[in-house]
Amino acid sequence: MKDGTNKGKKYRKYKRISEEEKQMIFKLYEEKMELRKIARIMGRSLSSIQYQLRKKMKEYKILYNQFINLTQIAS
Repeated sequence: MKDGTNKGKKYRKYKRISEEEKQMIFKLYEEKMELRKIARIMGRSLSSIQYQLRKKMKEYKILYNQFINLTQIAS
């Protein structure tokens, strides 16, 4: 019966990942800790940890490409 209630379903309230938590994720990842273990320690989902790392890797790739472009222009 669809009466608009969420009876029986469990929803977790979402809380944004703070800058301190992001730094902790990156630090633990650099120390070669498993992503599942990081998620468990921080009380976050595995997908949240993966998302933060993908975002960071994308930033590094952009910065790397900009660096390469600058070195090619300078030569």
